Amino acid sequence: MLKIIWSNCEKRFADLGYQVDDLFDEIFLSCRMGIAKPDERIYKQMIAKTGMIPEESIFLDDRVDNCEAAQKLGIQASWVKANEVEQNADCILLIQNA
Repeated sequence: MLKIIWSNCEKRFADLGYQVDDLFDEIFLSCRMGIAKPDERIYKQMIAKTGMIPEESIFLDDRVDNCEAAQKLGIQASWVKANEVEQNADCILLIQNA
């Protein structure tokens, strides 16, 4: 099951011709949750709702502090440069459609 937590992604996916709700089994967007990263509640809610195993999860973000917050909870996190976020969105889409 694919899950994603990513803020500000709806417009990026819409620009590519996709509705983000149609692409993933579960979606956790900070704008919908009313919690801003790096608040650990956003990650804890995602873990609690899905039963996901943090150590088996991957989180990409363009801010180091957001990655550090995820890592404190055991989530594998990787910082990406802001201009690489759209390239990673393409990778996520390729994984979803594979």
